[in-house]
Amino acid sequence: MKTRRTKNQKKKTKITAAFPRHTIIDLTQELTENIPLYPGPPGLKLENLATLEKNGFFSNKLTMGEHIGTHVDAPAHFVPGPTMEQIPAKDLIAPLVVVDVRKPCAANADYAISPKDVKVKIPPRSVVVFWTGWQDKWHSPKDFVNDLHFPGISRELAEWLVRQNIVGVGVDTLSVDCGSCTTDFPAHTTMHGKNLYHIENLTNLDRVPATGATIFVGAVKLRGGSAAPARVLALVPR
Repeated sequence: MKTRRTKNQKKKTKITAAFPRHTIIDLTQELTENIPLYPGPPGLKLENLATLEKNGFFSNKLTMGEHIGTHVDAPAHFVPGPTMEQIPAKDLIAPLVVVDVRKPCAANADYAISPKDVKVKIPPRSVVVFWTGWQDKWHSPKDFVNDLHFPGISRELAEWLVRQNIVGVGVDTLSVDCGSCTTDFPAHTTMHGKNLYHIENLTNLDRVPATGATIFVGAVKLRGGSAAPARVLALVPR
């Protein structure tokens, strides 16, 4: 006996059938208790509450700061603006642009990325991510933090980006600002001031093209949050 598929089931089948034409790339760093941390906010602590053997189910208690691992900064992080739950869902799926700035960043750990480094066309409503090469240092927290010497977005670039009709900006470092720009955080304040969200501590940027992919930002919908962990994926056409 044949069963009739519902309208929702038909839609689900069509969506699933589209994925074989794409490769899904995980842009998320794995959360552990030993990951690199920006000085100040608490790290991660995982405490076991129950096990399958003793309790019949498995459960842990998770304690951590908002700004840890691969995470999203809400505009409210630096200006009076939207908190995590107020970031529009439509802005969390967007065209992805990856800007390769590894060469100047390898030569200068304090490199301030400028508009001249952006050599690709930026589609409307996209997320622009800067690939500095810092993702390769992740498993050495000392080298990743580097006494707060790591590259970031200059004020000039931040002002340019807010004029490009984009929804978000990402980096593979601890902060969108240069590590040495800790007095006024120009990139944070400029872009948050225009309601752009930021994604920090991305990885696998070597596996996505400069343009043509789609980013999915699975940010935790935390009411009143200045930031939240996120599972970030890229859908890359084959």
